[in-house]
Amino acid sequence: MKKPDFFSLKTFSWALYDFANTIFSMNVISLYFPLWVTITVGAEDIYLSYAISASMLAVAFTAPSLGNLSDRKGYKLPFILLFTLISVFFTALIGFSYTLLAGLILFAVANYCYQAGLIFYDALLPRISPKGMIGKVSGMGVALGYLGTIFGILMVQPFVRDKSENLKAFIPTAVLFLLFSIPLFVFVKEERAVAKASESVSFPLLKTYKRLKEASAYPGILPYLIAHFLYLDTINTVIAFMSVYAVKVMGFSQEGGQVQKFLMISTASAVFGSFIIGFITDRLMPKKSLQIVLLLWVFTLLLIIFAPSKAFFYIAGGVAGIALGGIWTADRPLLISLTPPEKIAEFFGLYYMSGKFAAVLGPLIWGGVVWGFEPLGIFKYKIAVFVLLLLIIASMFVLKRVPEKRADRG
Repeated sequence: MKKPDFFSLKTFSWALYDFANTIFSMNVISLYFPLWVTITVGAEDIYLSYAISASMLAVAFTAPSLGNLSDRKGYKLPFILLFTLISVFFTALIGFSYTLLAGLILFAVANYCYQAGLIFYDALLPRISPKGMIGKVSGMGVALGYLGTIFGILMVQPFVRDKSENLKAFIPTAVLFLLFSIPLFVFVKEERAVAKASESVSFPLLKTYKRLKEASAYPGILPYLIAHFLYLDTINTVIAFMSVYAVKVMGFSQEGGQVQKFLMISTASAVFGSFIIGFITDRLMPKKSLQIVLLLWVFTLLLIIFAPSKAFFYIAGGVAGIALGGIWTADRPLLISLTPPEKIAEFFGLYYMSGKFAAVLGPLIWGGVVWGFEPLGIFKYKIAVFVLLLLIIASMFVLKRVPEKRADRG
């Protein structure tokens, strides 16, 4: 059987880092930390919103500087290694936090480093992909990532027998994150790119504004970043709060493993969505693929709002998985198609700034709606999902202003 042209030890090792870091994303961001805060500790959703938003705000302010620093140095891998090791360390420490405040602080640091490392990881994509195959390599990474979440859930679940033991999830999650990150640093050899010169590493707000203004000179970049901001408001919030929604609205239980089963169904669907959207992206081009994925998100959120039973909610989870796998597969190649090669890391810095500001606002919107509509009981959660639906629809209108280009990079 002939090996696919996009598959090599280098591209597989790059993609395996998606396997590693989505173990963190699922077990920490989506599953055990939200349940520890809201179920084990019994705190309100807004406290989780604060921790997520604080860490994302820090990334939003520093992402352009980090991208610019990487361009100046000409390397990405050392930055990925540094942030991965710090994230792993603080993830393990969450397992020893016995107060809400300690847990929130440790989570914020671990999440910041996880998110910051992704800036450099994504910027490696055009450098390790064969020409014309960015969509397929991106899809392989996302698919392996979601396989990683299934593996992570199955490997960690035996440590957490009921809702009182959620803290026990974090040390094994840290170990798995580290273990499956190793091939990236062993088998991907990075040649130093031409370094940028004569620019300060410091990146205050005025300089960020200047960068955004300069980026707007490239057709489609600014509306793309705005659309990216809007749909990530929804997606990051869904990632963070769906386990809480499943427990509090749909009546799922941890003890029976229902939450984990729901997330595994979503993840399995995401693997399918990643590969399919990867091929569609290379055939139809990134913008059309992203528009298809956003339509799936509209359908998904409507299913979540009107799900009359657990069985129906499982279906919604499957569709959500396809949409979630597809969003990252089409999203990154679209930015690459709009970006000159020498600006890749810098524009990925702006990309993450936009996305992380979205991740600041989205959880605060969720927490604020849930808090504001407290007298309505569980209906308050459905209103929060409806607000997220409006953000997706707005992003689709903005995306129309982005030109369609291929994402080929030599």
